[in-house]
Amino acid sequence: MTRVAVVGGGLAGLTAATTLRALARAQGTPLELDVFEAGAVAGGQLRTTVEDGFLIDWGANAFRTGIGGARDLTEALGLGVERVE
Repeated sequence: MTRVAVVGGGLAGLTAATTLRALARAQGTPLELDVFEAGAVAGGQLRTTVEDGFLIDWGANAFRTGIGGARDLTEALGLGVERVE
């Protein structure tokens, strides 16, 4: 059994946790994974609010949605259909 603690539930921490889980599954390695976040909810700077009836998605200062890591992650998590460019 491999035990891993990821400190921070922002985009980087959740990406690390997702990648570690996928690697453990692919290798058939038992994994005990804990993600620790100081804030009330995971997501770091990423959050959604409703203001004056409008749904607003807040993001990190730079979140590239073109070809690359962020797009690959959303696809791997099955969230590609949710993306609006």
